[in-house]
Amino acid sequence: MKFLRRIFGIKSKSEVSSEIDEVIEEFDEKVSEEEVLSTEEVVEETSEPVAEPEEETEEVRLTWPQFRSAHKGMIASEISDLWKEYKDGSYEVRNS
Repeated sequence: MKFLRRIFGIKSKSEVSSEIDEVIEEFDEKVSEEEVLSTEEVVEETSEPVAEPEEETEEVRLTWPQFRSAHKGMIASEISDLWKEYKDGSYEVRNS
């Protein structure tokens, strides 16, 4: 197994683990050297008034299969004409 690691340049788990530990230590040193703000200061700096979400006024549009199934029992040509009106916005499907 060791010869495969040498051939393919694969590091052992212990080598990878020690490299990760070194990176973590370097990161911890950098963080401790920087000025760290308290949580309250961070919140004050980033707080902005939040706008209320706008209500969705746009109605849900039906697909052709949904529209067709909502008009079962009608003649196909009538459904087709109503679909054209629906797409133009001049026809509303009644909720039943």
